Amino acid sequence: AKDTELAMVTTVCSELACQLRNIVKQFAALVRGKDTNASGKPQQKINVVITGGDGKLFKSLLQPDASHIVSVEPDVVFPDNLDIHFHKTYSHYGIGLLLHEKCLQK
Repeated sequence: AKDTELAMVTTVCSELACQLRNIVKQFAALVRGKDTNASGKPQQKINVVITGGDGKLFKSLLQPDASHIVSVEPDVVFPDNLDIHFHKTYSHYGIGLLLHEKCLQK
């Protein structure tokens, strides 16, 4: 990097990409453990929904090539069979729905 600011942003984006991939890998492992057919293969694609103001950047970093924002380490294996979606305001609806369901349970 030619300057300190660019070096810091690159490092932060690389760390974000690494952490996001790790979270999605753990999520995919949990979902695939419950959604397998007799051969042990996943039956359908796993939907990963990213919400919030930074979701567009997060979705870009979760692409196989990290959308060329940062270099992806060559030995990183990312789960296949994923559909990654970005919806900025889904979290608002989801939180409201969860609160409503919890209130109905009481």
